[in-house]
Amino acid sequence: MENCPLYVLGDLVFLLDESISVGASHFNKSLEAIASAVNNLAIGANLTRVGFVVFGGNQTTNRTIFDMNYDKAAILNGILNTKHDPGIANTVSVLKYICENKFTESAGGRTDIQNYLVVLSDGRSANHEDIKIQADLCSTAGIRIIGVPIGDAANDALLKAISYFDPSYYVKTVYNDLGPTIAALVNSSVDCSSGFFLKSWKTGHGLADNAVLNQWQISSLMQENRITEYVVSDQCSLTGGMFSGATDGWVNECSLGVKTLPIQSPQLNCHVSDRCTDIDCCLYDTETFRHYNLFLHLDPCNNRLQIGIELYSFDVSLLDFDFEKSYEVDLSGIFRILFNVEDLVYEESYIVNMEVHICWDITNPCNLEVTVLKNVILYKQPCNLTTYFAEDDFSLTNWFTDTGYPASVTLSGDAQQDLMETLYIFNFLNSPFQCQMSGGWNDTCPESAENLPVLPNSINCTITEGCTAVECCVESARLQRYFHTVLTIDPCHYNMTVGIDRYTFNVNIQDKPWETIWNVWLNGVVRLDLNIYDVYNERQFLINMNVSICFEDGGPCDLENIPVLENSLLNKGHCDFNTTFPVKDFSISMFAADKGLTHVSPYPDYFVAQVLDTLMVSPFMSESSCDRDASPWTPPGHDGWKRECAAVENYYNLYDTGSIDLLREGNCNGTICNITETVTSSTTETNCISTSDCTGFRCCVEDTRLTKSFVFGIYIDACNFTLTLVIEELEYVIYLADLSFGMC
Repeated sequence: MENCPLYVLGDLVFLLDESISVGASHFNKSLEAIASAVNNLAIGANLTRVGFVVFGGNQTTNRTIFDMNYDKAAILNGILNTKHDPGIANTVSVLKYICENKFTESAGGRTDIQNYLVVLSDGRSANHEDIKIQADLCSTAGIRIIGVPIGDAANDALLKAISYFDPSYYVKTVYNDLGPTIAALVNSSVDCSSGFFLKSWKTGHGLADNAVLNQWQISSLMQENRITEYVVSDQCSLTGGMFSGATDGWVNECSLGVKTLPIQSPQLNCHVSDRCTDIDCCLYDTETFRHYNLFLHLDPCNNRLQIGIELYSFDVSLLDFDFEKSYEVDLSGIFRILFNVEDLVYEESYIVNMEVHICWDITNPCNLEVTVLKNVILYKQPCNLTTYFAEDDFSLTNWFTDTGYPASVTLSGDAQQDLMETLYIFNFLNSPFQCQMSGGWNDTCPESAENLPVLPNSINCTITEGCTAVECCVESARLQRYFHTVLTIDPCHYNMTVGIDRYTFNVNIQDKPWETIWNVWLNGVVRLDLNIYDVYNERQFLINMNVSICFEDGGPCDLENIPVLENSLLNKGHCDFNTTFPVKDFSISMFAADKGLTHVSPYPDYFVAQVLDTLMVSPFMSESSCDRDASPWTPPGHDGWKRECAAVENYYNLYDTGSIDLLREGNCNGTICNITETVTSSTTETNCISTSDCTGFRCCVEDTRLTKSFVFGIYIDACNFTLTLVIEELEYVIYLADLSFGMC
């Protein structure tokens, strides 16, 4: 990308690991790769300035080879003449030092320029716990960290943890690919305009502007733009494989009703998998006469996003993902994916926008710009709460033998880190902040729980003031860390939240059998096994919950089935449904205006999903809306009622139109006063059914703006002295003994 450097602006520091684990050979290859990257940047006083620091040395924690410099010859000379002096790496210390000192004016930095820190390391630091904190401090200071794990045995998780959010700021490679990878990454990440001048390229090769390239010229073009190293030999096909039989550009295998828009280009076909959150596309480029595979895969169960173009791909944790941002992933600035993702937690879905561009000449409009997804709802499949070891038949005993680490009851340093990575639990941990051990039980509920077991020294638990939440801190002596477990039951909405550190799930338990045993396992290592019984008349939950920590598949555990709750009774407390909107002063009109949907009716599906998610009512919605034109609501009488109770004579006419006087606060000559406002009311969108035993009724109410209908109901049980209020799947039981009759 020879013309791209003309547009690069930034202050950039390369930080290279020279610790013992890297080795001299790999260190020297890294120097060559950094020099190659520098050659592809526009170095100059008013363009890009470069600094270079090595860390993990024998004598000091870090060595500054040179501060910000814009003499390319001096920069290359300094890099290539750096000698390897191995020691122990302390990533926290060097990150703190560089972020506080190496981007200052005294070090040659500029205050009005974006700062970038490229960290090349195998991630084997002596101190892991505080690294993420320090990386966040660097980010707060305006420094974007680009993480490059080097070597086949690099600590991926650690480098991911310190990299800036954007997928473009982390790349996994091996030493042999390091040179071109760093060059492409730096050009992309330092906002190198990602521009290429195909017209100039053709002129430089003696070709006319409209010349059709032959295979040799295409090969040269792709190599010069570093595309060749990322493409696969087996090309996708617009009409074969998963794209066979595409209609309007799509093959849709999702059974949950993903609604896609027709793709407006014959150069692109896409596929929705049966998982419903995986999008794959096959793109044909008319300059290189080649097909390219593009993909966006969302994994809600493992909280991962995978996105890429051919082999140029990124694997990002959704736990730290900024769902309010828009992103761009591009291969050499030519093949581009523009996307954003909104996570609707309560709707159990994502809203995704995605565009695909091909841009061969920065001075002209892109060759191709296609909208793939526009506010499309991708539905999350249910997750399996029980996940087993990442490696089948995992055995800690065998792991010690295979890795050469000495078998030990407690692990630290690289052994601890490598084991957590092998078990694939690192990304789910509350790191560096861990829960604290305090010993035994801490019951802060005003109505104390009953039958709490005695806890071992390795576990302490708290019952919160709400009385139906139990949080525990569980020690793993082997990993020398603490796991935070949580069980929260919402007795009013019959929802359960259960989790281990950042591995959490929300489950609706209203329709589940009470004998259900829930096994919530974090990759087989930390395990919560529980069941819940509703002691209805006593307004209590009876709960059993055991915790285990295991490192042998099918073998004994370090902690095995330790009872945290054993026939324990937790008090439900009282439900208050007289609550306001979860969003203060919520207005659907204002909410729609913020989304650019003024004067729109009915609202589009994605907006309805956003509303229900924002108001947190999604968990209580029925799978399908009631239909006033279908059974059991038909046929209604002339007044909108379907009479299953013959004993009631005076039914209110649901089809009446009348008026209601509303009292609201207003402004009267500069002072606040009450104003009476007459509002016309109509119930023509409501049908109701009285129950055959004459003790209740239910109604189907249609909202034309949301294109949804809602069920409301009231039932009286004279035998058990209860009044049940129903809104969709939400049921609220009031004991008649507690009811003040005649009061609203």
